[in-house]
Amino acid sequence: MSDLGGLRGELAAIDREIMALVGRRNCIAQTIGEQKAAANEDVVVASVETAVVQRYVDAGAVVGVSAVAAIRIARAVIDESVEVQGKAPRHAE
Repeated sequence: MSDLGGLRGELAAIDREIMALVGRRNCIAQTIGEQKAAANEDVVVASVETAVVQRYVDAGAVVGVSAVAAIRIARAVIDESVEVQGKAPRHAE
């Protein structure tokens, strides 16, 4: 059982890496949101979201993550990105 502590420590380190990557992704999403706002474009683009979900499903298949889990993770990341992009100030026409 003593090995459990080490394994849980590894999981905690991976969780921190995942959050760092999501934070990095959010920085990029913020820039995209600013560009969309400047161009008066919609935050949500269904075709892009569909492509992102498929990208997660495909990547998950390679590393042993189920399609269901990949879709849930993709939706969480997309929802976060939409929220970040939506905070970009928009100018009234």
